[in-house]
Amino acid sequence: MSFIRCLSNPESLYVYHNVYGFINWIMTLPNGERFQMNIPPRTFYGLVRKYVREYFTLPVKWGKMSIDEVWTSQKTGKMLGELNSTESRLQGEADLKIRVCYEDQECFLWDVTWDTVVYGVAHTLGLCV
Repeated sequence: MSFIRCLSNPESLYVYHNVYGFINWIMTLPNGERFQMNIPPRTFYGLVRKYVREYFTLPVKWGKMSIDEVWTSQKTGKMLGELNSTESRLQGEADLKIRVCYEDQECFLWDVTWDTVVYGVAHTLGLCV
């Protein structure tokens, strides 16, 4: 089952349930490298359920997975520290993104991409959104 396909979003994100029972999370990073996370379905679905039940309020943590909002650099795509984010925001060089973390891995998404994933999963799980 696919929740989002790579041609439908700016991150080239593809999230699907693979044959081995994991949720594959594959995307192309701003530097062109391929990024992949394999997330247990119980963790992934649990996080989405909690996010929906808490009325889409961030941050959310479920098991080894978490999501929150962070400022990233438009130049590097990396998360900015507190001091850098204020200066970069004032200069229009920062973007507010959703940080998705699983264990020691993290990636950054536009909120509309995260919402698309959430609605796909919520529909699959029969959650009202």
